[in-house]
Amino acid sequence: MSTKNPGPVYPNLKPWDLEPHLTLHRSAMTTEGLHAKSAIAEQLAWRDQKLERVQWLLYTTLESLNRRDLTEDQENWLIGFKAEKCRR
Repeated sequence: MSTKNPGPVYPNLKPWDLEPHLTLHRSAMTTEGLHAKSAIAEQLAWRDQKLERVQWLLYTTLESLNRRDLTEDQENWLIGFKAEKCRR
């Protein structure tokens, strides 16, 4: 049984577009001794869990509102969030 490669998990980013977050994380990772890929992956997984909880809270909050009261950006976010959850 073959599995399809879903494509890259990490997008090709421009570091200068990530400031000041990038510098803060580099500094913290150095200070806390996070040099191993597994240690960094643990931190990324923890962050992903928190983000998913916040996204779910936003999703359920927006879904509970009358759809006519949503902005176009909120409606588009809901559509994208639903599509992403269906792909998992």
